[in-house]
Amino acid sequence: MYRRFFVILLVFLLVSPSQQNGLHDDCVLLINTVGKRLWDFSREGFTKWAKGKIKKFEELHHPCTSEIAKCLRKQLGNNSTYVITADGCCNDCSNN
Repeated sequence: MYRRFFVILLVFLLVSPSQQNGLHDDCVLLINTVGKRLWDFSREGFTKWAKGKIKKFEELHHPCTSEIAKCLRKQLGNNSTYVITADGCCNDCSNN
């Protein structure tokens, strides 16, 4: 069961949605879909994924990715519920 989920997730992450959507749409997808589903499925899996994303996003030095990294860090500090939302995490991302 875990293997199937991670294969689907890997395929999703390899196909770059940026080619069809803008940064804001990608951010919403990342926070509301990928992050939330990982959180619901496995807190340990979410933690590993988020730590890797934070590191990569910070290296980009872009307002959008910096804001996403900040939100992921906030989520890592809350073990009880999924507290981050696209409304709070994607404000610095535009579709232009």
